Amino acid sequence: MKIYCSRCGTSETVSRSVDGVKSKTKKGWRTYGGVIYCPECVKSWKERNSKELNTAEETNTWIYERLLDIK
Repeated sequence: MKIYCSRCGTSETVSRSVDGVKSKTKKGWRTYGGVIYCPECVKSWKERNSKELNTAEETNTWIYERLLDIK
């Protein structure tokens, strides 16, 4: 599965494994609501928004849920 940054469109492939998902949050990918942001856009998040991004654990869950939807 590919994930795409909601702001800049950067994409990365996520493998269907726990380590594959966790590798993305270790790199700095984060979610907010129903979208995901790349590490570069996460770095500038606070300059553009007053709300907090989801934690790594919440982002992992977000990615897992989408992986489960893939048939």
